[in-house]
Amino acid sequence: MPIILLKPLIIVCRGCKWIILIFIKFIGLIGFYVPMFGETEYDPVQQYASISIDEQLEALSAAVKAGKIRFVGLSNETPYGLMKFIQVAEKYASHLKIVSLQNSYSLLCRTFDSAMAECCHHERISLLAYSPLAMGILSGKYFSPGGGPTDARLNLFKGKYSEGESRYNLSNKIIKAATVLLFCDTPLLLVLFLGPPNHGSFGRF
Repeated sequence: MPIILLKPLIIVCRGCKWIILIFIKFIGLIGFYVPMFGETEYDPVQQYASISIDEQLEALSAAVKAGKIRFVGLSNETPYGLMKFIQVAEKYASHLKIVSLQNSYSLLCRTFDSAMAECCHHERISLLAYSPLAMGILSGKYFSPGGGPTDARLNLFKGKYSEGESRYNLSNKIIKAATVLLFCDTPLLLVLFLGPPNHGSFGRF
């Protein structure tokens, strides 16, 4: 399910011809190449009926050869999905390379560590940690006397992110410990991402 990793243009899952057409039009507007093209916006409804990985990579391969993009990244993937993309990409190995994975990763979301970390380590894929502050929960803003900004995500959409909201109590304890140890909460929460060798960068906090 490809998507351009540049705002404001968002591309949902499409076929090979559509991807190529978008590159022709989009590159014509900005006048240069796109640094990286990412596969994201996971849709479980389309998991088995969506455009095949083969067709997606065929289009991306053509875009790389034409100089429209340089690298390909994945997002919101499973270990199976990551390895399948890598397997199919081998037929284009002379010029197409998958270099990154953007999945959620924070002190409250460690699913990456269970199996995906091993895949990324051996395949030399960098993790672009998405939401390292767990939708802002680990920033401490929701524990202020006023409950945080009224336009903050978890205040605007109460109940939608119940998994995160259910961890408020745990988060509050973590933030208090960080404040005592470092006199500031955020550094302790981010230092986790600076050590592991397969962490490349941060996504939206």
